[in-house]
Amino acid sequence: MVEVIKDGAVDEAIGSIYEQREQIVEAFIAQYLLRPDEVEQVVEYTNSGTRWYIRKRCQEGESKMAKEATEAKVAIGTNCEMGVSGDVLTIRVDLSKTFGESKSGKTLVVASTLGTVSMTGLGKPNMIIGLNVNKRK
Repeated sequence: MVEVIKDGAVDEAIGSIYEQREQIVEAFIAQYLLRPDEVEQVVEYTNSGTRWYIRKRCQEGESKMAKEATEAKVAIGTNCEMGVSGDVLTIRVDLSKTFGESKSGKTLVVASTLGTVSMTGLGKPNMIIGLNVNKRK
């Protein structure tokens, strides 16, 4: 029998990531004047990492391919790749990497935009984003 050990630090880090996701979803809804039921979060697990993005739900009979535009991708900060496809923001972080200690020394930096940055390079000059992903030592 395999015993699963829950680490409070891991749970706290995951909670922080989900809180940031919710803030991004709320901003997405506000930006595009959508209702919460018109938006979906997608998590894709691949060999190269985990990909999370937001998209507008397709209406019945609407083709997902017809909705998607060419996706622009750009590296922002450390270990953060973001892309916009139509009205969908995609954030890609390799969770297996670390980049030294945080300023407090309590955690290891996994990814960061190094503050709030403009999304001009993604074709959204009126939007900004800030992302930090840390791992407890």
